[in-house]
Amino acid sequence: MSELSSTLFTDLALVVLIGLSIVPLGNYMAKVFRSEKVGWLEKRFYSSIGIDARSSQSWKGYAASLLSFSGISILFLYRILRLQQYLPWSEGFKGMSPGHRKIVVNFLVPLVLL
Repeated sequence: MSELSSTLFTDLALVVLIGLSIVPLGNYMAKVFRSEKVGWLEKRFYSSIGIDARSSQSWKGYAASLLSFSGISILFLYRILRLQQYLPWSEGFKGMSPGHRKIVVNFLVPLVLL
């Protein structure tokens, strides 16, 4: 089997598998999102951090959550890129210089806008 036919077979198999899983996965997701039940693990987690699972979030709370998560993500990714040379499996790559910090923001901002 040539490399091209192997790739085409793999692509076709992936498309078929995704096509077959659309309806069952969609039905499961609809059931989960329509459900009002909260599982026991979720209840414990929410109560441990002081969140009422039945209440809705205001736009101000959502904006604060979004901005704080984005800020933490930017700091975490920046730290990974700066310390890359010390991390396991770095394959000899040097860490990012401080002047390239805009790369982190440019990478994460589109993810926030989704």
